[in-house]
Amino acid sequence: MARLLSLSSSSRSEGSITSRLLKEFVSEWKLVHPKDSVLELDLSKEKVPYLDEMLLSAIYADPQARAEEQKAAYKQVERYTEAITDSDVYVMAVPMYNFSVPAVFKAFIDLIVLPGVTFKMNGSAFEGLLKNKRAFVITASGGNYDQPPMSKMDFLEPYLRSVFGFLGVTDISFVKVQGHDAAIVAREQENALTKIREYVKRGSLTAVK
Repeated sequence: MARLLSLSSSSRSEGSITSRLLKEFVSEWKLVHPKDSVLELDLSKEKVPYLDEMLLSAIYADPQARAEEQKAAYKQVERYTEAITDSDVYVMAVPMYNFSVPAVFKAFIDLIVLPGVTFKMNGSAFEGLLKNKRAFVITASGGNYDQPPMSKMDFLEPYLRSVFGFLGVTDISFVKVQGHDAAIVAREQENALTKIREYVKRGSLTAVK
């Protein structure tokens, strides 16, 4: 039995394309993999804390010597690191905001990239500790960032591939809805749903052609 971690990061309470597709993914997963457990986190509603002086001091303090306020701060970090380390498959709804990820998702990443927890030093090299895990990213943007000239402005996909690759997650795939013309967006969403169903049916994130 595996565990699926579902992460939503849209600021919209209604009308979010990525949130809608994420719900479809999770619903399909539960039908196809009924024995798997699912943890769903809406990062916008979670109010993920941003790194501040207290959080940084708690993260890098000796665990045996943390002050009470540091212990309280570190519990916020543990909530998300445990969600990541204890899950086998990640599905993340990450809309493109100003060419990159939403601020709340960046805050989440800042809390989970931790030495000794999600990566370690192996000699003079870094080694990711989130091995044998799979990630699936659902994203939406107001334009097509797969083609020039806008492809140079896509800092979302390269960033997520780099961060999760650093942590050991190399099996990461994207489903995108791109554009703002209503007809194009409708077609892109239908294509995305088809791809999501195929991914879930296979139980794999191997690219669907």
